[in-house]
Amino acid sequence: INTNHQSHRSRRLVPVGIWEWDLGSDTVYCSPDWKKFHCCSVKEVWWTADQVKQFIHADYQAKRERLQARLRAGELEQIECEYLAKKSDDSWAMVIERTQLICNNEGQPIRLVGCAFEVSVDEQEQRSAIEEFRKLRELNERLHTVLEASSIGIWEWFFEDQQLVWDKKMHEIYGVDVEDFRGIYTDWSERLHPADLERIMAEDQCREETSQQTAQEFRIVRPSGIVRHIHSNAHREFDDNGKPVRTIGVNIDITERREAEIELKEAQEQLERITENVPGMIFRHLIPENGDLLVTYVSSRSLEMFGVESEEAIANPEKMWKWIHRDDKALIREALVSSAENLIPFDLEYRVTPPNQGIRRYHGTGLPEKQENGGVALDGVILDITDRKEVELANDVLAKATKTKDEFLANMSHELRTPLTAILTMTDGLQQGMFGDTSPKQADCLKIIEQSSLHLLELINEILDLAKIESGQSELELSAILVSKLCESCLNLVAPQAKQKQIELSLQASPELPKLNADAKRIRQVLINLLSNAVKFTPVGGKVKLEVGVLPANASGFGAEAMQFSVFDTGVGIKADQMETVFDPFVQVDSSLTRQHGGTGLGLSLVKKLVEIHGGKVSVTSVLDLGSCFTVVLPIKTEHFVQATKPNAIPPNNAVESSAVACPIGDSNAQPLILLVDDNDIVAQSMIPVLEYCKFRVLRAADGKMAVEMAKKHIPDLILMDIQMPGMDGFEATRQIRATAEIADLPIIAVSGLARSEDSNRSIEAGMNLFMAKPLRIKELVGNINRFLSKNG
Repeated sequence: INTNHQSHRSRRLVPVGIWEWDLGSDTVYCSPDWKKFHCCSVKEVWWTADQVKQFIHADYQAKRERLQARLRAGELEQIECEYLAKKSDDSWAMVIERTQLICNNEGQPIRLVGCAFEVSVDEQEQRSAIEEFRKLRELNERLHTVLEASSIGIWEWFFEDQQLVWDKKMHEIYGVDVEDFRGIYTDWSERLHPADLERIMAEDQCREETSQQTAQEFRIVRPSGIVRHIHSNAHREFDDNGKPVRTIGVNIDITERREAEIELKEAQEQLERITENVPGMIFRHLIPENGDLLVTYVSSRSLEMFGVESEEAIANPEKMWKWIHRDDKALIREALVSSAENLIPFDLEYRVTPPNQGIRRYHGTGLPEKQENGGVALDGVILDITDRKEVELANDVLAKATKTKDEFLANMSHELRTPLTAILTMTDGLQQGMFGDTSPKQADCLKIIEQSSLHLLELINEILDLAKIESGQSELELSAILVSKLCESCLNLVAPQAKQKQIELSLQASPELPKLNADAKRIRQVLINLLSNAVKFTPVGGKVKLEVGVLPANASGFGAEAMQFSVFDTGVGIKADQMETVFDPFVQVDSSLTRQHGGTGLGLSLVKKLVEIHGGKVSVTSVLDLGSCFTVVLPIKTEHFVQATKPNAIPPNNAVESSAVACPIGDSNAQPLILLVDDNDIVAQSMIPVLEYCKFRVLRAADGKMAVEMAKKHIPDLILMDIQMPGMDGFEATRQIRATAEIADLPIIAVSGLARSEDSNRSIEAGMNLFMAKPLRIKELVGNINRFLSKNG
């Protein structure tokens, strides 16, 4: 409140009284005039300093005390101050007080002596001043109330006495109790956050003395350790000589706002990072009701994808549109308009020809949203799918090639197995004496024909097995295998081959071998292949040994126990430069024109594939002219390692093994009737006499349609059904037979040159009882026929 009335011309000074303050006893002597002026009821002459303060307005007490403190400290020789003093009529009068310090001989302050003068004005001016003071006091009270309710703290800094004054709110903001506040500069500076201290102090030093208004933001650390964000505004006052007198300022705690701004900034930065890291261009289109297309946002990927900076693309969308393939522009506009009109997602693939990049394929997607102004906002992303499209195209080509290869292999298998069926059927019939006796020389010839046919069949099977594994179509039928019995059966199968070369076969197995969880058929195939190779490449009189044992977990390489199979031989060995390719397909140890051993070179490659799909590994060591050792290591718990395998859906053939063909006995009228369905005349002509020799009556149908008609007409006891036939195939014929009540339960055996597992599965699904792949062996075929006839009989 400004109470300086020196501007009034009628101002005059009237003595009020004198007082003397004894600093040692802290007592104040007041003259009678002084007491009369205040109409003081205190009768004692000597008062305390606090008793004197009751007559001085509270707004002036702090300033008066600061000046007195400086006087006592020897900084000033004399002081003069103005304040409102309470008079005897309870009114307030402006008083000018002059004070002087009295020291002892040692220069120590002992007393303060003061005299007071009332600033007197005429009656009208006095009433006006009193009214002005009343209004100012009310305004001050209202301002005080507002400040108390706000989060604004007020502070003052006095340059002359280097004093800092805080209001109540400042103490709350800084978390400093009043008793801990010293009123000095460090009360503020020592609470600045260390990270902001250097900056704020530098700003204060660089600020010119004539600068009146300042604004700063900084952090403080409360005594509790809590960090708060502060915004400070300050105003500096100067005297007539331009010397700074006081700085008054306000501090506002902006922590919540600042933290919200930081969170918002972090969220914006994160959004920008996400936007920039998206492998495509993010966009926003606005489509007003008039159908125009406005681009309001595109990410920086526009430069990479369209050769245009994002700012340029927003300012002039045509700079992007010009790179879109001319045949696709109308398509894009139509899709955008349709998305806006129908509020359906935008989803389109199109071509773009950005600078120096050729034709690229992009995929644009977006979601429309209706706006309050009637337009539609479309937010979306455009991805470069060129590489993906090329991969898809390559995959399509590969899939077609794979399908073509599979069809070729299936047809090749069918075409090769079909004539083999006739060869082996007739050979079996001749060896069984079905067509008369044969001489010893003829029997030897038949044996050669049989062995050659079986060898050809073995080669066909190896090629098909390898193709299945490489295409990922091979399936495993996992079961618990008795390893010792499996090994013995494998040695028995190669024993005739070894006996011819006088090779000693042996088995060395650890006692109490655990069961191996694997596909028994495939593991038998692996061991027979390795044993057959060992016998093949071992000279007459040599040795072949199969050794089986268990590897502990720390030595298996699988982190679990494993089964190890080792096949040793005393054969020719393998050259060092051939060791790396020995498991490659179509590679043979001896590939010269004068090689002594036959084969396709697929055996070891097939071994490697079969072992690997079991989760195992195979290796070889060899010394030229001394022999080789092939080692197979399989995890005992194979289900933990095998991937993409499943139980085989093909039911077993349950073929009947016997030394001779078991034929029905009885009169000819009671002989079972067999319907042979096969479009190949040679196969039919080879099988009919053999079946008739076995006391079966035989009818033949050349295709599926004829088979259904003949089955309905003659109701045979059993049907041998080919699959691949012109017109109606065997699958459809079987389905129609199963749909006819009187013949629905006839046993049907599928007999086909298609030897894939899927062909067998489809046969069972179509309703056939059993699948047998060509070429057929007579005793196996007749055994299965008798098995079904005995069930129906």
